Amino acid sequence: MSRLSPAALLIVGAFMVPLFIELPVVLSFVGVELSMTASLGIGVVAFALVLIWSEVSEKPEAADA
Repeated sequence: MSRLSPAALLIVGAFMVPLFIELPVVLSFVGVELSMTASLGIGVVAFALVLIWSEVSEKPEAADA
C-alpha cells in the first residue's frame, strides 16, 4: 500500500518542478554553474526517490502477509 495517494504525488511533483527549473538560476547567484539538463536530472532522481519511498511498506511484516 502506498503512503501517498496519486493526488498527493501529483501535488509533490507540481511543487518540485518549479524548484528544479529555477535551481540553476538560484545557484548562479552564489557562483555555481549548473546546466538545465543536470537540474532536471536531479529533479527526476528526487521524484523517483519520493515514488520509491511512497511504495515501500512502513512495517516489515507486511511483506509476509
